[in-house]
Amino acid sequence: MASPSPPPTPPTADEPPPPPTPDGDAPSPPTDAESPPPLPEADAPAAPPPDADADAPPLQQPHLPDGILEDIFLRLTTAADVARASAACASFRAITSALPFRRRFRALHRAPVLG
Repeated sequence: MASPSPPPTPPTADEPPPPPTPDGDAPSPPTDAESPPPLPEADAPAAPPPDADADAPPLQQPHLPDGILEDIFLRLTTAADVARASAACASFRAITSALPFRRRFRALHRAPVLG
């Protein structure tokens, strides 16, 4: 006499129920070879980066030449935008308050003629 097969285990709340097989029988539970690897926990702390370059000097911010910054500021459309940019740091203020920059900005962004 053959022993009856154990009833299939019900699915947990996290996983959807498996679809029935074409002949109407319940599918067999997946084996370890068929199951996907577990996903990493979202709340798990990230591993710290390797400390191989502990003696390396700190990285410096990239430096843009003043001419390139001036060209960027000339592309701003209003004087209010230039004023906001000049308030960001002293080097921006020096570029935007220089007489050659102000002349070029006024030449490129003339006030509309009314009338």
